[in-house]
Amino acid sequence: EAQAQPKKEEDDDDALVQSIREVLGDGKSFLVGMPGAFTPVCTDVHLPGILRSAPKLASYGVDKIAVVTTNDRYVMDAWRDALRSCIGADSVDADNVVMLSDGDGDLVRSLGLVDDMGFGVGVRSKRFALFCEDGVVSHVAVDEGMDSLVESSAEKMIALVKPKPVPGESNLAIDNDQIQALGGALAALAVFAFAFISSGNGGGSDTSTMQIGTSSSGYQTIESVAKRR
Repeated sequence: EAQAQPKKEEDDDDALVQSIREVLGDGKSFLVGMPGAFTPVCTDVHLPGILRSAPKLASYGVDKIAVVTTNDRYVMDAWRDALRSCIGADSVDADNVVMLSDGDGDLVRSLGLVDDMGFGVGVRSKRFALFCEDGVVSHVAVDEGMDSLVESSAEKMIALVKPKPVPGESNLAIDNDQIQALGGALAALAVFAFAFISSGNGGGSDTSTMQIGTSSSGYQTIESVAKRR
């Protein structure tokens, strides 16, 4: 079980004790574990990345993202408040994100995802991301230690749930910048072709034409034909 943190300042009695199944519910969800609130990688990179990616993950069908540490709920409240001032309340209070306190470590111990982080830190949750579908875990990603963040990053979470290309369809994705660059390249090619067609050779009577035909293999070809009068 874990304590779900309210999104706004409320009385202590409003903190809920729920099973993780109740928290995640049905549908697609992520359970993300972090070693601790206010630790550098968790605060500067991991949690902000997940919060900023929450809308995109939601667009890919992720209904819930639950972030859990072994800190008590008061520390989790303070951590969330600090993040509000850093990255904005809209990101921190996203509807599909909930922050959980596993103060006794019962949840992460039952998952086998605890580690002794060393002197002065003690036993903490490992850094992990579990992808669940209707309460069933279908993917486990773990980063070892306090500082490693690769497999459980927001980018890896997005890559996991991003729809794959349908067989037979082009998997070439072109964004607006690429389209503009391609348009500029085609414009330059058109100017070059025009200059090539209309220019003479040292003032002589050479002319050049561009012909578009079809090769024997069925592909379009461009052939340059020069004629001398």
